[in-house]
Order: sequence, then C-alpha cells, then structure tokens
Amino acid sequence: MLESARGIKPDDTSDAAKQARRIGSYGDLNGLSFIARIGVEPPQNGYKAKNRLDHVVTPDDKAWHPVTQEPAAAPSAAPAKPASTPAKINRPDWSK
Repeated sequence: MLESARGIKPDDTSDAAKQARRIGSYGDLNGLSFIARIGVEPPQNGYKAKNRLDHVVTPDDKAWHPVTQEPAAAPSAAPAKPASTPAKINRPDWSK
C-alpha cells in the first residue's frame, strides 16, 4: 500500500525508498490513498458475497498512476460544546 501511495517501485532498494516504506504509527495509514484491484469472494457458508483486496497496484504496473493524497483534517481548536439540555430518549414499546 505504501509503495502504491508513495510511488515506490517494489524493486527500489534506495535509502529514500526504504524510508518511504516506513511508518511511525498506525495513524500514518489513516487516509492513505492507493490504487488496488478489488475482487469478489463468492458466497460461502451462509455468508453473502463480499469484496476483497485482490492486488495492490504499484508503479511497476501499467495501471498505476500518481495518487493525490487528501490533506489530513486539522483537529478543531475549540472543544465541542455540550448540549444545553440532554435529549430525551424514549423507551421502546417492546422493552416495557
């Protein structure tokens, strides 16, 4: 995923490529945009069909193109204000 998102060829062993393959924390993956092929896993054992990551497209693949990363949203400087009056939650009929 990092190779696709950051435009690194899988066979690139340069120091810059090695550094680009590193992350400081799982938070570095938040919002990461990369190119991938999605496959469909057929229904089995009573479960519906589901999508799955089939293949990450890297720069050595002709289908790869640069991906524009969206900037991370900055945290709000002001804390969220609590509601002046809590919302009333009605008990559902089935629970009475």
